[in-house]
Amino acid sequence: TQCWEDSARRLCCPQCREPVPQRLFRPNRSLGNIVHIVRQLGLPPSPAEPPPGPPAPSPPLPAAAPPGPPGPPRCPRHGEPLRLYCVQDRRAVCVVCHLSREHRTHTVLPAEEAAHAPEEVPQEHLSSLRKGREEAKAERERQSEDLLKQTEVERQKIVAECKELRGFLEEKEQLLLSRLEELDKDILKRRDESVSRLSEEIAQLDKLLAEQGGESSPGGQPGQVVAPSGSSFESWMFCKPEAGFTELEKKLKSFSQKSAVLKEVLLEFKENLRFELENDTGDLSLDPDTANPYLVLSEDKRSVRLRSAPQELPANPKRFDYSFCVLAAEGFVAGRHYWEVEVGDGESWVLGAARESVRRKEKIDFAPEEGIWAVGLNWKGKNWDQYQAFTSPETPLSLCERPRKIGVYLDYEGGWVAFYNADNMAPIFTFTAAFTEKIFPFFWLFYVGSSLSLCN
Repeated sequence: TQCWEDSARRLCCPQCREPVPQRLFRPNRSLGNIVHIVRQLGLPPSPAEPPPGPPAPSPPLPAAAPPGPPGPPRCPRHGEPLRLYCVQDRRAVCVVCHLSREHRTHTVLPAEEAAHAPEEVPQEHLSSLRKGREEAKAERERQSEDLLKQTEVERQKIVAECKELRGFLEEKEQLLLSRLEELDKDILKRRDESVSRLSEEIAQLDKLLAEQGGESSPGGQPGQVVAPSGSSFESWMFCKPEAGFTELEKKLKSFSQKSAVLKEVLLEFKENLRFELENDTGDLSLDPDTANPYLVLSEDKRSVRLRSAPQELPANPKRFDYSFCVLAAEGFVAGRHYWEVEVGDGESWVLGAARESVRRKEKIDFAPEEGIWAVGLNWKGKNWDQYQAFTSPETPLSLCERPRKIGVYLDYEGGWVAFYNADNMAPIFTFTAAFTEKIFPFFWLFYVGSSLSLCN
C-alpha cells in the first residue's frame, strides 16, 4: 500500500523494479512463512514490531541447526534491512523508506555500492554550492567596493582638510608678511625723514661755522664760537634718540612676540598631529604569562577581572605571584605610545607603565623607585575621589569629574609618562624619568569582581 499510494506513478516492484501490470494483489501466505523463517534465522525484530502479515504456523526447525550469521541492520521505523543508501540524506535506508514520500525523489544506491564507490554529490547540491559560491563572490566584491568607496571618501576628506589648512596658513602667512612690509615702509619713511632733518641741521651748523669761522666774539676769547641769539649748544647735538624710531622698535618687539606664539602653536600642532597619526595601539593585549593566579583574562586578552579564588597555572618567572598585577604582552624601547584603559565604575585600580625588571615574586610598592609609574583610585567607602599619583610619597589628585577611561601617553626618549581623562583629554598627572630598559603597560586590581579593559 505504501509503494502504490501514489496512483499517478507507474507501479513497479520495489525489489526488481519490473513494472506491475495490474494493481490487484493478495497476501502470499507461503512467502509470508518463508519471510518469517528467514527473520528468525537473522536478527530478531524489535519487540514492538508487528509481524509482516498474518502469522502462520512455522514448521519446526531441526534441533541441531546452527544459528545463522547476523543479518544487516534493520530500519528502526519499518523493520526492513537497511540495504540502500540515500545520497541526499547521507544515511542508510530500507526499501520502504525509499518508496516513501520522504525519500521518493532522492538518489538511492545499494548499500554495497555506496560503501565501495566514491560519494557522488547530487546535482542539486552542486548547483546550490555553485550558487553559494557566486553569491559569496558577489558579496566579497560588494564589500570591497564599499570599502574602496569609503577610502575614496576619506581620501577626498583628507585632501579637502589639508587644502583648507594650507589655505588658512597661506592666508595667515600673507597677513604677517604684509604687516612686516608695512613695518619696513614705516622704518624707511622714518629713516628718510630723520636723515633729511639731520642734513638740514648739518647744513645750518656748517653755515654757522662758516660765519663764525675762527673770529672772536665780542668780549670772548680767540677761537671761541658764539652761538647765535635764541639758540643753545644743546640744539647742535645730533645723537638724541628719535621718538619715531622708539615707536617702531615697540612695534617690532610686539610682532616678534606674536611670531614666537605662532611658533609655539605650530610646534604643539605638529606634535599633536604626529601623535595622532603615528600611534596605533589596536594590537595591544595582556600577557597571560604575567597575570597573577587570581586574575582572569578575557578570550581576546584585552580585559582582566579579579576572582575570589586562584587558578591552577603553571609556574612562570614572568608571573606576578604576590600582587594582583598583569603586564601587556607588548613592551616599548623607543618612540611615543598611547593606550586607553576603561576603568568604568571600578572601586580600586592602578594602571600605568612598568619596567621589565619590576619585582614579581614578592610584594612591590607602586613607585618610580620600583620601576612603576602609575596613577590609581583608592576606594574608601563612598568617597570615590581618592585618586592619587604613586610618587614617593604619594600625591593626592583632585579631579573635576570621575574619569571612565584613562589615557596613558609614554614618550620613551622624552622620558615622561602622562595620564589623561580620555573622554575630554584633561590632564591628570605627568611623571618624568630616564628609561633604560623595556617599558610595559601595567595593571593592578584589588576588589573581587573589579575589572579593567583595553579600549580599541
